[in-house]
Amino acid sequence: MFLNNRKHFSYLRSIRTKLVLVYAYIIIATILAISFFFYSYISHRLLKLSKEYLQNELQAVVQLIKNKPYSSIELIDLFSQQILFNKGSHQINYALYNRYSDLLVKSANFSENKTSQERINLLKDTVDFIYEGISIDTVYKNKLLYATSKFNTLSERSYYLQFEINRRGQDDTSDIFLEIIILSFPIILVFALVSGYFLTKWVLSPVSKITKTARNISMTNQYLMLPIAGTGDELDELAITFNETFKKLHQSYQNVIRFTADASHELRLPITAIKGEAEIILEKPRTPDEYRLILESIIEEMDRLSQIIKQLLTLTRSDSTDYELSKESMDFVVFFNKLIEFYEALAESEHIQLSFVTIEKEALYLGDQFKLQELFSNLIENAIRYTLQGGFIKIELFKSDLNYKILITDTGIGIPKDEHAKIFDRFYRVDKARSRKYGGSGLGLSIVKMIVNAHKGQIEVDSTPGKGSSFTITLPIV
Repeated sequence: MFLNNRKHFSYLRSIRTKLVLVYAYIIIATILAISFFFYSYISHRLLKLSKEYLQNELQAVVQLIKNKPYSSIELIDLFSQQILFNKGSHQINYALYNRYSDLLVKSANFSENKTSQERINLLKDTVDFIYEGISIDTVYKNKLLYATSKFNTLSERSYYLQFEINRRGQDDTSDIFLEIIILSFPIILVFALVSGYFLTKWVLSPVSKITKTARNISMTNQYLMLPIAGTGDELDELAITFNETFKKLHQSYQNVIRFTADASHELRLPITAIKGEAEIILEKPRTPDEYRLILESIIEEMDRLSQIIKQLLTLTRSDSTDYELSKESMDFVVFFNKLIEFYEALAESEHIQLSFVTIEKEALYLGDQFKLQELFSNLIENAIRYTLQGGFIKIELFKSDLNYKILITDTGIGIPKDEHAKIFDRFYRVDKARSRKYGGSGLGLSIVKMIVNAHKGQIEVDSTPGKGSSFTITLPIV
């Protein structure tokens, strides 16, 4: 029961419910606003037409009798016989007053009351003035629209003529329209909710498919992609973005699995070798020279293990947000001369010629000197490791307005062309048996690539098996 209630409240808080309510609110508000606008417009228009009609009729009658030699008795006869009225004017009620506001004649339905007398009092000092307004008959509860005019006959006598029209029919029309609006409200509400429900269901159907697919994505089922409707709308863009993210996550997951397997393998080999050497020592007594030889082998494997752990820590820091460069001003000419001096003895021991060539006397650069030393040390050590005796390694430095270009060329064993794009992957080795022989771990070039990227640079390789390799590092001048 708790789950059902929770599901019920979750549905009430859903985007679909909110969209339905918003849609219904907009539809109802729009229809009501339009309806009340037309109601107000029709009411105002009917009132205006009634006023114009009443005034025109009053003015027409006054024009017929003003400044004419009519006596009061003659005027009473004229109005009693309705000779002065046009056809269709039977809906107009009238009353004729003398200048003392005494009633002379009126139509049968004219509402003579205090209100009509008050209208006359307002006009005693006016001539040919039409006063109009709305008066409520307190006896019949009818809305009355009236117009009053003062005129003189040829005998200089003043009269007040008042026309009156009942607006009950017009008001009934407006009231019926208002009743239709009110009675239609439940129908409009139901229509808005139902249409809003189906409309939002249609609009959000891609979201339901995306949600269903996303729930099925797991570590064991990573290849599922969110459906794309092909409409080109925001939901398609969202699905495409999520799919790209899932691809990156899948690739990262695969990299983690491969990295873990390779790291375990690389760490296990030195440990296995150390264990094997220790077991040899324990098998039987050895001579001092044999002990020395075995211990040297153990130390060599421990150095290899320490180097792998150090490189793993370096790569781990590069993957975190804490990896930052400590940039400082440095001179590449001085930097490479010191690096050559450091590795010169190692190169000579392998009968390899190591040189640095540049036409620059000074090459100032803003970078992390410690990490750059690690970068070029890896490349030089690799070059020495894979270059046969009698070969050479040359470092060249070129400067342009925008960047520095460093070429490290060797006459080593080379790298097959189809392996060029893979050599910067972690733990990747062109020939694992050969790398084991030369002591490679498959992490050095990954670190090189990482440091180059951290300096916003680029690295390229050009190599031919049996002829040698050339690494080109381009670093922008900041």
